[in-house]
Amino acid sequence: MNDEVFDATAETLDISPRALGHIIEERKDRFPEEARTLSEMAIAGKIRNAIDIGLKFQSCDQTYVKPSYSGRDGKIAWLMPLHINREVTEEPELVLVIVKNDQFYEIKTILPYDEFVKDKLTALSLYGRLW
Repeated sequence: MNDEVFDATAETLDISPRALGHIIEERKDRFPEEARTLSEMAIAGKIRNAIDIGLKFQSCDQTYVKPSYSGRDGKIAWLMPLHINREVTEEPELVLVIVKNDQFYEIKTILPYDEFVKDKLTALSLYGRLW
């Protein structure tokens, strides 16, 4: 597998209970206000659904999941859009942060899809398009 291309599949993308708990419990403040009232099971279902959709889109369009380089770590993290209450044709509310660990990809956390994230994605792909 090439580190420069996001080539995860359902078999190689791991969302551990620890990572899911981190996202749902510790980062709930990053979710849109209307999503914060959802049950943990409902949020977990939306995350899993977004991952399934993201992997399908990525298999057709290699630019769907965006790279984000960390100068501090010297590694690439991958940003996958996470739609909670929006359609996939709209901008996502959040992005999933995914890192490669040996042969597997791991979900690490979520970030708000805000101006900071948009600027970072634009800087890394000046002639590309955002979601």
